[in-house]
Amino acid sequence: MNARTLVKDEIYERLRERINSGAFPPGTFLPSENGLIEHFKVSRTPVRAR
Repeated sequence: MNARTLVKDEIYERLRERINSGAFPPGTFLPSENGLIEHFKVSRTPVRAR
């Protein structure tokens, strides 16, 4: 992650990349808010920011 990249933007881009790569096939659920918090080791604020 670039020093100037905001955490919320990094989370957004990583999820977008995974969706576009097929990591989440159509019909599957994205990780929950709590799942994203645990995965990215962040507080709730950047997960909800986008």
